Amino acid sequence: MAESSSTAANSGYDVFINHRGPDVKKTFASHLYRRLLSYGLRVFLDQPELQRGDYLTPQIEDAIRSASVHVAIFSLGYADSIWCLNELVQMLESKAPIIPVFYHVKPTELRWTLGKDTSYAQALEKLEKTQRHDSTTIENWRNALSKVADISGFELEACNSDEGELVDKVVEGVLKKVKKPALDVAKYPTGLEDKVKDFENSVLFQQQRRGKPRIFGIVGLGGVGKTTLAKEFFKRKSSGYSRSCFLSDTRDHADKGSLNSLQRELLRSLTGSDNPKNSVAESIGMLRKHLSSTKL
Repeated sequence: MAESSSTAANSGYDVFINHRGPDVKKTFASHLYRRLLSYGLRVFLDQPELQRGDYLTPQIEDAIRSASVHVAIFSLGYADSIWCLNELVQMLESKAPIIPVFYHVKPTELRWTLGKDTSYAQALEKLEKTQRHDSTTIENWRNALSKVADISGFELEACNSDEGELVDKVVEGVLKKVKKPALDVAKYPTGLEDKVKDFENSVLFQQQRRGKPRIFGIVGLGGVGKTTLAKEFFKRKSSGYSRSCFLSDTRDHADKGSLNSLQRELLRSLTGSDNPKNSVAESIGMLRKHLSSTKL
């Protein structure tokens, strides 16, 4: 299990995907992995990123510690894997958010693993009988499964067994929790706090009067801080949305005839799509279709 780019090992990961390979590697986990990559996230899965000569255990531990969000895919054979169980314990110890995905498994199977006739109970009982693992280790695994079962997650069954819908929901959940890089605002933001408060009050007033805002203009002479104010407002509010995009220097792009590059950036940020062959008209259609049903 490793990085999604050559530099990721140095900069950490956004998402760590914990899963049992034989169950979901070439199906759900692979689809989720590719969708998350399309949003520009650094995702740790397994074989696609392993570099020759890497030591597996330290690499996994580093990925778990650095990831800002963990996704645990609980499949029928999950508890048969010592690796999965050990990773789960480490994920809980890291204190980072965990998003459970119940893939052909109910949360109750994780919660009750003693004296039950379920795949998880049988798997742990088998591991215990082999005497390769002490009682403390087994108990740690049981406790980890029980704790994660109490976390609100996503069930395949609740999606009418539609894996595509499940992927959509998990991606949406990850985007809400993943740490977004801070937008660089200003080196010396003197007086910015009061300006932001005034602007926030103006936005709130418009929301109460109109129901929802459409377009806000910030006007003034060059150099008075219009862009700085917009950046700071965006930085404070974007964490409340699963998707956001800040486009700057739009006039320069438009003057240079590069409207398509602005559209591509919007599509990448808001939909995960990046097709450089799209015409301006095609991109308008895609944006209109997406924005008509999305809170931004």
